[in-house]
Amino acid sequence: MSQGMLDNDDEGQHWGVYVDDRLVGVASLFADGKLVRLRKLAVVDDYQNLGLGSGLLEHLIDQARAQGYDQLWCNIREESLPFYESFGFQRLEAVKQFKGADAYCRIGLSL
Repeated sequence: MSQGMLDNDDEGQHWGVYVDDRLVGVASLFADGKLVRLRKLAVVDDYQNLGLGSGLLEHLIDQARAQGYDQLWCNIREESLPFYESFGFQRLEAVKQFKGADAYCRIGLSL
């Protein structure tokens, strides 16, 4: 999991997943009108494939709905698309963006 602060982190809502007092997963939501952006969904390698990321994403979707947002969106690595599609996210744009060799796409979930 990368450790990094972004300029507007103080404007977001942040969640963490702890196992035995160790932070092993994080995610953030950033509001923009009736839209809310998911950023930084990450789980430490040793704790992946245990359902922690899925549980965190389900919690964020519930929070976004409870707070009255219309859509949850994010930019993801294209290889992660099947994971997000299993929660009902859909690709919002056909255009891919690249950071080095990694392809990214924008996805969204109507709430």
